[in-house]
Amino acid sequence: ISSSPSPNSKSLTSVGVQWHVENGGSPLPFTRGCSMYTVNSSNKISSGFDVPEPAPLKQGNFGLTLLSFASKIINKPARTLPLILTGLYTYVVFFSPYIPGATITELEPRTWVEV
Repeated sequence: ISSSPSPNSKSLTSVGVQWHVENGGSPLPFTRGCSMYTVNSSNKISSGFDVPEPAPLKQGNFGLTLLSFASKIINKPARTLPLILTGLYTYVVFFSPYIPGATITELEPRTWVEV
């Protein structure tokens, strides 16, 4: 930052900046903020602080794991077959009324204690 004082002021000691990040000329979401800088006599920044725009709730590891899983399925659609079969098997064993015995939702609470 280089600056020169206006004719009406004796010296410039602080600078405020409102900023955003762009990609290809268009602003990216959640990349805005304000910064305040203190400038010394040779117009060099001596101190400063940033106040970025608060980001939305971050998903953390769950979001990254889900994106990784989705990208693997998109790259190789044949990977969906085991997932579909696992889901179908789980439904038939635990929830299906077509096999003998109680479904998982009909079990008594004492059964869960034993398990």
